[in-house]
Amino acid sequence: MSNSHFPALPSDPKALSGASRTKQTSSSNIVLDIGNAGEDLSINRHSVGQGGLSQEPTFDPHIQALKNLNVESIRVFLSEYFDVYPSRGVYNWEILDRTIKTILDCGAKPILAICFKPKTLYPEINENLVHPNSYKEWEQLIFEMVKRYNIEKKCGIEYWEVWNEPDIGEQGGCPGKFTPEDYCIFYEHTAKAVKKADPKAKVGGPALCSHEDKILPALLKHCREKNVPLDFVSWHIYNDDPLAYKNSMIFVRKLLEENKMKCEMGITEWNSGLFGLVTDHEDNREFQPCFVLECVKEMIEEGLDFSCFYHIRNINIKREVLGGFLSEQKSIFFEDFVNNHFGHLGMFDYQGVARPVYFSFKMLSTLLGKRINVAAKEGNVKVLAAYDEKLNIMSAVIWNFAVGKPKAEKVSMKINMPLGSGDYDYIRYVLDVNTPSQEEAVKIKAVKHTVLKDSQGSFKDSFALSPYGVTRIYFRKRMF
Repeated sequence: MSNSHFPALPSDPKALSGASRTKQTSSSNIVLDIGNAGEDLSINRHSVGQGGLSQEPTFDPHIQALKNLNVESIRVFLSEYFDVYPSRGVYNWEILDRTIKTILDCGAKPILAICFKPKTLYPEINENLVHPNSYKEWEQLIFEMVKRYNIEKKCGIEYWEVWNEPDIGEQGGCPGKFTPEDYCIFYEHTAKAVKKADPKAKVGGPALCSHEDKILPALLKHCREKNVPLDFVSWHIYNDDPLAYKNSMIFVRKLLEENKMKCEMGITEWNSGLFGLVTDHEDNREFQPCFVLECVKEMIEEGLDFSCFYHIRNINIKREVLGGFLSEQKSIFFEDFVNNHFGHLGMFDYQGVARPVYFSFKMLSTLLGKRINVAAKEGNVKVLAAYDEKLNIMSAVIWNFAVGKPKAEKVSMKINMPLGSGDYDYIRYVLDVNTPSQEEAVKIKAVKHTVLKDSQGSFKDSFALSPYGVTRIYFRKRMF
């Protein structure tokens, strides 16, 4: 992770463009038409990740909380902590087994980023030494790993990602800094070993720090010309402006089109800026939960196939542990950075307490079924809504976001409900980021409950939405 994640943003919010620009209106009109549902929203494709900080699955205490989010996957990157190849011809799966089990216990599938350098194959700590001293042994190691988890243990690992931020090396927490040519060679050896073990597995990368780095076009050209398997491309982004996310997806899609490549696209690490505007907000507790909703909406509308919010939990680390595979200078840097400047990233804080951003994902997890198009809207307020035909439930999340602090909005909402006459429950919730309570029913607080008797046609409600305010709507036709 480096400053290259975060291009400088203008200090004047009026200079920002697109969805992030602060609007001058103070009211919003929303029409949710249940009869106008499109494709499945697949909200669980927008998942979470952890890695690079410990050999242990540090989210063990949060298995049930993560299971409640119903995320499809959890990404971890496999650094030297896991000690999977302690000596020639010897494989050690004990630590990795525990991590895989934890992910499966969360009801998710692992996304594994392969970014470790066993001392047997890389005797020297040097980020510029990226090729193992034996590609034959490296390929066998990857083959055995994929065979163990996909074939023998049937863990269902779909995505195997080759390296983590190869464009910046140790600055991204992994000990390999690749040139485009070197990465293409390393990727080809690794990808072929993955496919040899499990032809159905998806392999891709490069998990770039910067989507504009030259590694990506070089990889696309190499895979196209050499017929090397490439099932997905991936990159990372840490930025306070959701427009940056949109632009990165447009950029990568254009590259794929220019190279006539059909691949999935995934942002496998993302969050608000590490060094950017986040420090300028009066209270990140308000900004970040709303920011997450805005970014997920951008990802859905740009057709991103999957994403992994980074990360699940903050933990403290020691330079002595990092020194086993990073240089002394970078070990000192990461100890300071992670222990003193990483606090706003996690869903759970250093003590394991859920931060407000967790409840944004909890609200997103309720958006099951087909996406409802917003028939009409005005103002600065955004909406994601879905209708679950099986449960007869319409759910919506509504928020008020701008990079520059938005104005409070008065929301007028109309729900068109072509579900026939009958009784309906309507509940409106508000995300309370300032309450000291950790109880979910207090964090996501019901503020209005209306039972509609013999209702048909439509239902209206109006409410105020504070700057960075978030509201959840639950609307269900009663079964009995």
